[in-house]
Amino acid sequence: METKTELINNLEKFKNLKKDWNEILDKSNNKNIFLTWEWLFEWYRNLACNMELYIVIIKHSEEIIGIAPFIKNKKNNFKIIEFLGSSFVYSDYLDLIIKKEFEGIAIKELFSFLQSNSTDWDIIKLSDFYLDSINKDFILKEASNNSLILKTEEISKCPYITLPQKMEDFYRGIGHDTRYKIKKSMKKLMHLHKTSIISVNNQKLLEQAIFMMFELNCKRWSIEHGKGSFYTKNIKDFNLAISKRFLENGWLRFDYMEVENKMISYCYNFKFNNKIYGYSTSYNIDKKFIKYSPGKILQIKCIESAIKENINEYDMLRGTSKYKYNLTKKERQLINIFVAKNNLKTKIYFISYDIYRILLKVSRKIVPNIIRKKIGERYFRK
Repeated sequence: METKTELINNLEKFKNLKKDWNEILDKSNNKNIFLTWEWLFEWYRNLACNMELYIVIIKHSEEIIGIAPFIKNKKNNFKIIEFLGSSFVYSDYLDLIIKKEFEGIAIKELFSFLQSNSTDWDIIKLSDFYLDSINKDFILKEASNNSLILKTEEISKCPYITLPQKMEDFYRGIGHDTRYKIKKSMKKLMHLHKTSIISVNNQKLLEQAIFMMFELNCKRWSIEHGKGSFYTKNIKDFNLAISKRFLENGWLRFDYMEVENKMISYCYNFKFNNKIYGYSTSYNIDKKFIKYSPGKILQIKCIESAIKENINEYDMLRGTSKYKYNLTKKERQLINIFVAKNNLKTKIYFISYDIYRILLKVSRKIVPNIIRKKIGERYFRK
């Protein structure tokens, strides 16, 4: 049976892939919200700048069995192929999208295509890749078979909670002291202030809430001299567009706590494949609220809602903040995989990259926090 490839390199063809894209994703081993057509299409439309679409469709007997969701970029005279969604916003668990049991065939055909079009790239960077992805070993094997340079690096961890059937079991799992503090803070906050928890369930409310979220997040991070998660107009436009799409699909779980018509905390989450993705959470820095930990209270309420909905998992995504590990000890590892041509040019690239990573690691230990956060977002989540 014949296996062949097709290159998608314009927005209109990408737009027309929606149905096939999500059907293949549903039949894959790595169904997650950041690989949906909606997430990656809006990312490209709002954030790709001068990057070129480079989506490789793999077909077997005229049936689509795989999608390599790539873009082509140029950095410092290097032609680099990367994942869609891999810059400007956090997209965890990026991967190839391949129908189950066709991983080996599809990845072999993908590498054949890349080798036949080797003038298009110097380096292939597969970032934010899940360490235990079923596709990883096939990628490593084909890179080796094609005598390419191969490099992997661990970049971040994603803590997650396997949800029990009852909230009482969840509380038992986090320990008596944590449970007592949360319940005490919750009771005090509800008693002293007229507090409401609002779930966004329509487009009008969404538009109001999302701009309040942008403002709250910005104020929260400004105290720590950081940019926050929504620091450019393009990133705000992306989040507004994607939240509208997710709301229409039933994938949005956006809740916020309000006191006197003022947002004091929010949980901007997504639901997909019976799993909650905790994408962004923050809280009001006003002293009269912060002592009650409104962000933690709201997150516990969201976990409670997920348990009532019989959701299997609450993934808090990348970042090793203490509050996450107060709720769970489970975690997943994200990695970067580099595949490159075996020549002097790319060897120099990797030497330079390794030096940069060493300097970055040292700087985190010796440069004061306030200066590091002014330099850039990369210091927020390790």
